This record gives sequence, structure tokens and C-alpha cells, in this order.
Amino acid sequence: MSIVHSYSGFSSFTISAFIQRAVQRTDQSVPIISVGAGTAEIERDLPPNVRQRIVLVDPVSEPSSEIPGPVYSTVSNYLKKNGKPESCVLLLIWPSPEDSTYDIEAVEQLDPDDIIVYYENPPGWNSGAAGGRLFHQFLGNPQARGYELLANEWHQYRTERSWGTKYLKLEWLVKTALLDENSRKHYQHGFYGFDNNTEPDCVVM
Repeated sequence: MSIVHSYSGFSSFTISAFIQRAVQRTDQSVPIISVGAGTAEIERDLPPNVRQRIVLVDPVSEPSSEIPGPVYSTVSNYLKKNGKPESCVLLLIWPSPEDSTYDIEAVEQLDPDDIIVYYENPPGWNSGAAGGRLFHQFLGNPQARGYELLANEWHQYRTERSWGTKYLKLEWLVKTALLDENSRKHYQHGFYGFDNNTEPDCVVM
């Protein structure tokens, strides 16, 4: 029995569900490249069959018993050692904000088929507590780079300044060229907003 942890509101179960859905869409040999992995707390919570495909990219990440490695300090170092993968799932969990660019650079360098991103985007901001400005621009118009939003969930917060504002977002983007109407329906099944039988993973504080 696995323990369900919470990461700034989203449970490890919900984050894992997004990642596993992307994994199901891809070939078993496709790596899941987690850029800005840090201590890899979320990655270590994933099921063993998913963890074995994880590649950690972060200057402070270290191999562990759950994710034995190898570990790369940057995407450039990964590419220098392995070459550009034919396909990959890019995992961006709480990327650095403001002028940080490693998130959008990972999209450009890896050209992933799937992107799983957990970030924050308060309304009216160019970036939030997670995700650089250029990356937020990409997420605001993924079609410009040939991607589309396949599924997302969010958390809502009540504060003195706002009520019901969408702040924390968990999103799954896929290259549009890889999807057709049947595959969209298949992979969106079970996600709130795409399937009426589900409920949003959101809280009001």
C-alpha cells in the first residue's frame, strides 16, 4: 500500500496519475526526463515501473535506491552523453520563476512528445511562484509550438484579494500531430473537465 503525500495541495496520487497516463501513451523505452528535479521527492513517490524510466536533471539531484541514476546537471550534459532522444516525456515540477529559462530551454532542446508540468500562474501575472516568463508564454499558447493541452487540474484559493482564482495548475501537453479524435477521448477519459464522472482535485482555503 503506497502512502499518499501532498505537494503544495496536489496529492502524489494525482501527480502520479498524470505521469502514468503520459507513460501509457508512449513506448516502454521512452525516457521520462525530469528537469529541475531537485531532491526528486515527487519522482520517488512514483510506482516502480515508472521510476525505472526517470532521468533526473538538476545540479543538486543525486542517485538513490528508488531512482538509481544516472543523474545529469543540465539538459545539455544529458544530450552530450546520450544524444537527442527520438521521443521523451518532459517532467517539470515547480520550475523556477521570473527570469528563469531552463524550463522553456528544456522544451526547445528535448522537443518532447509529452510535457507534464506543475506550476503556478496567478491571473494578470507574466509568471508566478513557479515557471519562468517565457515558459508561461508558451503555456498560454502551446499551439504556436505544435502542442495542445490534453488534460489539466487546478487548485482554487480564497484569500482577501480573490475568490475562486485558479493558481496552482497541473497540465499534460502533447504534440498535436500525435493525436486524433479517438486518442484524445481515450486519454482524456477520467480527467475532470473532460469526463463528467470525475471531480476536480481542488481545495478552497
